[in-house]
Amino acid sequence: MSLAAVSTLAILASLVGGGVLAGPAQASTNLGMVNVTGSGSPYSLTPSVLSGQVSDTFDLDNQTTSSLWVTGSITNGISQVSCGSGCVVANNIMVPYTIDAVSCVSISEWNGAPGALIGYLSFNGAACSNSSAPVASNATVTFDPNGGTCASDVSLTLTNDGTSNAQYTMPTAKQCTRPYSTLLGWTPAQMMTANPTAKYKPGTQANLTESLTLKAVWRTDSDEVIYDSNIAAADPCLKSNGENIPTLIDRQSQLTLLNPGGKFAASAPCGPAKEPKKLAGWALTGDGPPIVAPGSDYSMSN
Repeated sequence: MSLAAVSTLAILASLVGGGVLAGPAQASTNLGMVNVTGSGSPYSLTPSVLSGQVSDTFDLDNQTTSSLWVTGSITNGISQVSCGSGCVVANNIMVPYTIDAVSCVSISEWNGAPGALIGYLSFNGAACSNSSAPVASNATVTFDPNGGTCASDVSLTLTNDGTSNAQYTMPTAKQCTRPYSTLLGWTPAQMMTANPTAKYKPGTQANLTESLTLKAVWRTDSDEVIYDSNIAAADPCLKSNGENIPTLIDRQSQLTLLNPGGKFAASAPCGPAKEPKKLAGWALTGDGPPIVAPGSDYSMSN
């Protein structure tokens, strides 16, 4: 009789903390709607000039397929967060803002980091340069190993002086490690999910102009396995639970973590007593053919 093993992949969940939402600030005048439209460059920003004063409000409607990065002396009217160092606006979202200072507001693409400049929103005709998005002085990029460790010579906090080209090199898989895991890359903390995708590959360079935290994205190189004896419920080798009813826990092993270099179990948790048989191997189903031999070496390809 071939014996079955039940196998599941381990998944690591990352939680990103949230904030407390506050109501919009009181405004003297609402200046109307600013629309950003388009499915790629070139985008349309209309209107690009508003006539207003400090404490006036306006609404920004992101009708594009991309998130936006908004930087200027304005405050998000939903979260009450200042956008002086930048704010993310998800696609198909309308956000109210309050003017903190009559100046220029830059609007760029956001793909996990500030991207191509879309344009400037000017108040009262103030002159704005559309040559490039400004590099924030003293912008800090922090690398979070996310459960791993990095070599002592790796700087986990880097600060741009506002005059360079803001190029940052991502730490490599040799510099940052985690047991039984492979470094896939780095991604902004606000984009972390239970199954995240690496925005930046290890060792690559990225032009980052604003402060942010990048978290390591890992692939777990191990499996969680439960060994099932695959025998009849009435077999005498199974114990009773006090009512002469065999329990599944006698038939199955505890959850076992298989790491590279480990071995599959050489024996079943409970062997058939009535008709002793030699363990042929482990299968994924009770009637399936053995796919690994008892005591064989484990690898992620098994």
